[in-house]
Amino acid sequence: MDIRQLRYLVEIVQNKFNLSETSQRIHLSQPALSQSIRRMETEFEVELFNRSRGRLIGLTEVGESVYQDAVELLDKHDQLMQNMRNTAMSMQGRIRIGIPPLVLSVLFTDVLAELIAAHPRARIEIVEEGAFELRRMLQTEEIDCAIILEPTDLSKTTFEQVLLFHDSLSLFMSKGHHLADKAVIEWTDLKGESFVLFDETYLIHHNVKQKFRSLNMELKIVLMSKSWDFLLESVRHSKFLTFLPKPIEHQYNLIDVVQGQLDKPLDWDVVLVYPKKKTYSNIELAVQRKMTEHFGVK
Repeated sequence: MDIRQLRYLVEIVQNKFNLSETSQRIHLSQPALSQSIRRMETEFEVELFNRSRGRLIGLTEVGESVYQDAVELLDKHDQLMQNMRNTAMSMQGRIRIGIPPLVLSVLFTDVLAELIAAHPRARIEIVEEGAFELRRMLQTEEIDCAIILEPTDLSKTTFEQVLLFHDSLSLFMSKGHHLADKAVIEWTDLKGESFVLFDETYLIHHNVKQKFRSLNMELKIVLMSKSWDFLLESVRHSKFLTFLPKPIEHQYNLIDVVQGQLDKPLDWDVVLVYPKKKTYSNIELAVQRKMTEHFGVK
């Protein structure tokens, strides 16, 4: 027995056991309808209908019980299907996700591809800006959620903040740099060095500045850019240094570029941030769930 046969049974009763009218209503030939009912009775070895001269005239006691259960089951089935349609429709919404380009390249290409594939009707917009700029956009509600870095400097009473990934910053330099062969680089070794850095829209820029300030050291910046691969190319062909997340080593062909190990390196903590509110759309919940599951956050 399947849901279709139960629907046929209910339709027959509601059409006063008139198979001709029922077959027209459900767009099924009368012989096929009769055969379906017979198969159901044969399968369970019961008589569902009282018959007179080959015509259906009513329900047997067993048939009445099955009919009542079928009506209840079909109501639940129809409600389930409607709920599923409503959910599918709600996934057609729009969500704006802010992600720094570097973080996007290093950590989020796979998870975003999976998210888009799972919700093809949703309009998922990626806003690529530095973490410092994305923090501002969150506060002005220009984006719905963001992947930014610690410290977020955002109120935890206003924004949910979920740590997704923890690592640290490394120094990158050319193989010919005088610090390239040093096993561990002290911060004091960086006095007088020249740096190429992300610009002021990136939180890495501000975190590095703050570190130098705390050590009463001058940070000499000779070039700023939004492009991490440009920064690496810049150090490859010069004596400059740059700070980038350690995982970049897995994304970039480090020919003629080496990664220096800092003593007490700066943390690179990637955080999912979104406004606290009473209710979230289904696509917002799907994004939150996918991000936390992908990075193993419980």
